[in-house]
Amino acid sequence: MAFSQAMVDKRVTLNTKKENNSNWSKFVSWCQDNPEYAHDPRLTRFARLPEAIFCYVGQLMLPDDAGNSPSMNVAKKGRAGISEFYKYNNNGYGTSSWSVKDGQGYGNPMTSPVVLGCFKGLQRGKKATHVTRRAAPITKPMLKTMYAFLDHSNDTSKSFTLWFKAVTLLSWYACAIMSEV
Repeated sequence: MAFSQAMVDKRVTLNTKKENNSNWSKFVSWCQDNPEYAHDPRLTRFARLPEAIFCYVGQLMLPDDAGNSPSMNVAKKGRAGISEFYKYNNNGYGTSSWSVKDGQGYGNPMTSPVVLGCFKGLQRGKKATHVTRRAAPITKPMLKTMYAFLDHSNDTSKSFTLWFKAVTLLSWYACAIMSEV
């Protein structure tokens, strides 16, 4: 038994353990600061833990004042901290309880439909806003401007350099369009 526990302890690096403990501590302090969501600020029993996790992750992903939205990694780190807490604080039979003291033994709250649906929705939302980074499309007025500049330029080397860049850009753009089809 001691050997298997030692192998479990070596499964995760020390930095990962520290990060998970930090994320769990952040969740606990959030629950204490927001008792209306956690429904038990003393954390002796989580009455509605999946809903509390749902609200916590939702607030983690809120955009800041500048409108910058955090990446999905922020939510995944929070999920890992909570999940690891329940993985290592179980009753020895592989079933963690949802409460810190005298729990009911409902298992890991991260597997509840509420929490799984929250993460699926976040991932879908992130994919919708950050599909791919594409170059702006080359429009007809842009091509006319480039043509006019090349036609009226007196410097041959500068014109050739610009022409070469334009042809390279057009061919790259055509390849990008072909790869999307």
